[in-house]
Amino acid sequence: MGKLKTIVEKQQILPLQVNSGRCGFGHFYQSLAIKDEQIVSAWQEIKTHHEELHRLGQEVMTHIWHKKYEQAKAKYTQAIANRLKFFSRLTKF
Repeated sequence: MGKLKTIVEKQQILPLQVNSGRCGFGHFYQSLAIKDEQIVSAWQEIKTHHEELHRLGQEVMTHIWHKKYEQAKAKYTQAIANRLKFFSRLTKF
């Protein structure tokens, strides 16, 4: 999120991992096979929030590329809100 913040503040494209399967958490997530029925749906919810973070990062980059800085900032704000949901769900384990 720090790099995404820098991208928005500086209004410039920087390297950012937008593939949710290639970041550190993505590798960790994919390495686990959750079979406990009590947590499968929660684990899927975490995946959904994680993928959304990467999608929003891509959207921020696209808006920066097209010099739509207000839209980029709005997507960054959405990413912050989504990150809070992600960590809230993750810390319930």
